[in-house]
Amino acid sequence: MGRETKKMSPLQIKARMRGEKRRQAKILAYKLAAGMTIQNEKLVMRAISEGLSGNKKRFSSLWRAANTGMDEHVSTASVYFMLKGIGSVHKSKVQKLWLIRKMITISMMRMPTKMTGFSTTHGSAQHPTAKGVEFFDRRGKSHGYWDRFRREDALRSGESSSSMGFDRLDDVASEATRHSLSFGIAPASAGNVFTMPGITSAQETQQSQQREAMKSSAQLFSAPISSTPSQMMDDDWEPDRSRPMSPRRY
Repeated sequence: MGRETKKMSPLQIKARMRGEKRRQAKILAYKLAAGMTIQNEKLVMRAISEGLSGNKKRFSSLWRAANTGMDEHVSTASVYFMLKGIGSVHKSKVQKLWLIRKMITISMMRMPTKMTGFSTTHGSAQHPTAKGVEFFDRRGKSHGYWDRFRREDALRSGESSSSMGFDRLDDVASEATRHSLSFGIAPASAGNVFTMPGITSAQETQQSQQREAMKSSAQLFSAPISSTPSQMMDDDWEPDRSRPMSPRRY
């Protein structure tokens, strides 16, 4: 990424940065409309600095603290190793600013851990979260299984990308979020999805709306989505590692 970025002029990079700010504003609007928590951008920037310097423990702590209780679609470990590698290559001031702006966007792609998982007649999974707030199953069930696949698919997408410079990170974020919504995070309102005792229909609707916010955000990275115009909130859902995101739910 570093060598490719050097081929771009400062004006080209500044144009990319303006586009990144517009994308961040749209993601923020989607998340606020769905009642989602917002990250602490200052902590994200501090984490990026630690990652570029190769300080894994400090990076991980700050990155997670920037928006606690959330599942990062691009895993914390993946972001760290990308930053560490980029940090080994000399960058101009404008290149570094572009990288920071890009990573802030990637950090916005998060869903609450308690709402991350699925449960159908074909299986279930639940992201580790606080005890008693799980939506789909007991804490941590099968999470490592699909999270590993997500990480593999996202990094493979970045490695095979034809995009220039740090724009390749868009492909990583696109695939990570597509994978999350198609394989690991069910809409709780779907008719064939089961939730834990105590989860109300209002909570199921809220989870589905927050999931839709992430789907809209993923489309800003050109994540593939079904050509079917839309579907009902209670239409069925099944995990599928390779398919596009399902249509918007209303």
